[in-house]
Amino acid sequence: MKIAVLTNRFPAVSETFIENQILSLLDLGIEVTVLASGHGPTEILHDATRRILAEAEIIYLPIPRPRTKRWLDMLTLPLKPRATLRIAGAFRRLGARPGPHDTLRLILAASALGAGTRRFDSCSAISRPMAISASGCAMSACCAAWF
Repeated sequence: MKIAVLTNRFPAVSETFIENQILSLLDLGIEVTVLASGHGPTEILHDATRRILAEAEIIYLPIPRPRTKRWLDMLTLPLKPRATLRIAGAFRRLGARPGPHDTLRLILAASALGAGTRRFDSCSAISRPMAISASGCAMSACCAAWF
């Protein structure tokens, strides 16, 4: 079984709950791929983080620009037609309406991973701001539908 975990940054010293979830999956023999939108600090690492870095695949994804320059990312969407259409289709099927940042984040992730080249049995979007939001739920469902 292959599971993808989409998170804001990895490793993150303060977010041990993400590490605990990933370690539980690894202990069950599940293949885990961490899709991170950025690098966290590596000066101080927990033993759990070191184990995850050794056993899980970590892929660092491009991230959308800050709000004032997000239109530049929007201009690149025609260059990523398959990823854009698949993510938009997944949102439509799910009735999801995430914000522009989350939408761009998923399109950039899908584009970076290559259209249809990676398939995961499940995907979860985990991050502090999104964890309890409707947008976070929509992203998790969309990840599962696309990736």
